[in-house]
Order: sequence, then structure tokens, then C-alpha cells
Amino acid sequence: MRRHRLVGDPGGPRSSQVLIWPAESGKCGNQRWPFSRSLVGDQEGVVRHAVINDPPLGRDVDEAVRMLDALQFTEKHGEVCPATWKAGDEGMKPTAEGVAGYLARRA
Repeated sequence: MRRHRLVGDPGGPRSSQVLIWPAESGKCGNQRWPFSRSLVGDQEGVVRHAVINDPPLGRDVDEAVRMLDALQFTEKHGEVCPATWKAGDEGMKPTAEGVAGYLARRA
């Protein structure tokens, strides 16, 4: 079971603090909207993955969950996750030999 926090930013006070408002784009009528963003942080509160989109562009929730799964896998196993990794896949040892072995098993 996943346990993680979701945080909203109605009115944009957090967006203003981290300077992620668009200059001209992101306007809808006379309203200005902050960029859409998704952040994944580790157990220490360090942001490990960030996606920032202009307001008309949507975010992929499945990709955010994949990144959260990958971070939890890395924290638990000490291995790295390749770009196409998903929950249940094997990781790679963070060494040249680990990467070579991972790639050789997929050749």
C-alpha cells in the first residue's frame, strides 16, 4: 500500500514562494494560473523528481506514481531504476558492472 502526501496550492501562495508562475502564458481570461507541477520527495523531504508544465499541458499521474515507486525501490534496495522501469521490474546496481549485466540480460 502506498502512503504519500498530496498537497494543493489554491490561490498560489506556494507557487509564488518558489517562482513558478508563467510570465505571460498561463492566463485564462483575466485570471493568471500557476504552472502545473508534480514533485516527488524522499523521506528527508528532498525533491528527487519534478515536472513543471505550462497550464494548458496536463500531467501524467501514472508517470508520477512510477517515479514514486522507483524512489521507494531505490531507497529499499540501493539499486537504480532505468528509464522504462516499473514496479516489479529488476533494478541495476549503480556500477559499470551492474549496468553491463543488466543490459546483457536484455540483449
